[in-house]
Amino acid sequence: MNDNLNPVVKIEPFRRLCMTIGELPTSYLETMTYYEMLVWFTKFLGETVIPTVNNNAEAVSELQAKYIELKTYIDNYFDNLDVQEEINNKLDDMVEAGTLQEIIADYLNSKAIFGFDNVANMKASTNLIDGSYAETLGYYAKNDGGKSLYKIRTITNDDVVDEATIIALNDNTLIAELIIDENVNVNQFGAKGDGITNDTTAFNKAITKLDMVNLLNDKTYKLTSLTIEKDFIIHGNGAKLIDDTSVTYFIYSSVGTRHEIKFDNLKIDLSHSTYGIYFTHTRFKGDNIEIKGATTCNIDIIKGTTAGAYGWLELKNSRVEYSTTGLILNATDCYLDNIVSHNCMTHYEINSGLTHLHKIHGWNFNENSTDYITGSILIKANADIVGNDIFSDTLETAIQLPTVNYKCLLFNNVNIFLNTSSYPSTQNDPQLFSNLTEFQALNNVFCRINGLYFNGNNWRNSNNEYPVLVPEVNTPRIQVSNVGGSGVKYNNYRVIPIYGDIATTDITATVSEYISLSTRKYTKDQYSTKIYIRATLKKALAADTCISQVDFITSNFNYLDRKAIVDAYFHNTTTHEVYKLDGYISDDHSLYIYNHNGSLNGGDVIINIRWDKVVL
Repeated sequence: MNDNLNPVVKIEPFRRLCMTIGELPTSYLETMTYYEMLVWFTKFLGETVIPTVNNNAEAVSELQAKYIELKTYIDNYFDNLDVQEEINNKLDDMVEAGTLQEIIADYLNSKAIFGFDNVANMKASTNLIDGSYAETLGYYAKNDGGKSLYKIRTITNDDVVDEATIIALNDNTLIAELIIDENVNVNQFGAKGDGITNDTTAFNKAITKLDMVNLLNDKTYKLTSLTIEKDFIIHGNGAKLIDDTSVTYFIYSSVGTRHEIKFDNLKIDLSHSTYGIYFTHTRFKGDNIEIKGATTCNIDIIKGTTAGAYGWLELKNSRVEYSTTGLILNATDCYLDNIVSHNCMTHYEINSGLTHLHKIHGWNFNENSTDYITGSILIKANADIVGNDIFSDTLETAIQLPTVNYKCLLFNNVNIFLNTSSYPSTQNDPQLFSNLTEFQALNNVFCRINGLYFNGNNWRNSNNEYPVLVPEVNTPRIQVSNVGGSGVKYNNYRVIPIYGDIATTDITATVSEYISLSTRKYTKDQYSTKIYIRATLKKALAADTCISQVDFITSNFNYLDRKAIVDAYFHNTTTHEVYKLDGYISDDHSLYIYNHNGSLNGGDVIINIRWDKVVL
């Protein structure tokens, strides 16, 4: 025999009964005296058991008698020490005989959970009592996603049976009330998510009763439309919504009290709706949303016209596809981060407020005999915009400039890319800006792009010419800096906007044997001055030859010296090859350009000069 084994302790029947009820910790009951257990059990009987079964008059009468009997034991426990052991024995005998277990049996049964395959089986059950619980393994059928836990209780005048949160039972005095937690899902409200059945009613019940609902990740929910006029959250969990019939607005919120709506991890695939999400006077947050197919617009956020109206959007990590317009923002403030838009004729139409764009990639390609290229625009900029890392991919226009005053556009790192397999040579030249003429006529607008990169994959139009990405502009309200492209060929695309003529009396070419000046322009702002010169090469130029000495004559250029940055190129207008030339500014304000390549002939010389803190 192992002497190290713990001795077996005999637990008295009454103490064991108190332990099985489960209301007090076993370790605590082990230390209680019989008197303490008797006091607790009597209190438990009077305050917990009797109220639970008070719908049974016979049971109540019997329980009251036992309660009085036990209360008498308590009252007499210390009156006569000789009866204490007798009372202890009496309690044990009542347990051995099952008397005490019987009087609390209804209570213990009320705490049991009754299981059913579905809601219909629960409704038809005859063994549910007030205070019990029921669990269904599905709403319509086992494992259909509608598994739920319900509390069974007596119906009140305030209860409204909706067959979701309040379900009527076979016993018309009882109802099953849905126990709601953070995992509550729309299938518990009767949605099937089979992509065939219209689940609008179930969704509307969830929206009415809850402030948040989950969808199931393997489900496709077909809906007519949804109207949300309250703070509400939909956790999509990868589920998909599809439209059932032709409607103007698939998901709608109208003018009213301000509210906040959040969607995440949700797919919306439309084929009948004019607008996908159409929210007014709403703060909308979307994360990991995929929406496509609305005929006019996938997401439209409107601030409304009433006093204090506003519209607010925060959309991130999302995808918007196949619509005339991807997003229309008539809002107060909008924040878009890491958004991919695809095959929209206008990807982002921004009409009011201030919009922040970060990591925006819009791309189109022709498919199914549909022309998604002609007339395509990445950003219609009719309001203030701050943008970073903007990618216009195989679109005709990157930015449509505003045509009204008091708009400011600030962009960092704008990339323009052409997929030549989707952008035929017969297409219009891709362009950085449209509405350029209208913009130049305005006085209180501004557009600045710091960092412009173009990769045309050697695309040429039907005249075998590289595109004019940005024509010459004559306004200081457009500034483009840090321009680049595929290797050194970016000057083929003439991407540097310029304005302001330099008078012929201010600049001459003293060595005119090789070039004739055709264009002399300048730009200026509070930080720098830039000069753009285009000249035509008149005859073949041998290697290691000084092309021209360009003299800046008047006092306007007194500060032009060796600190200026000079970029010069030769562009062969026949082969479209580009060669880098060397240039510098001398101390006497003259510009010297040298050819250190092989022999050059038949083209233009392009010269760009930049220096800081000089005002012409």
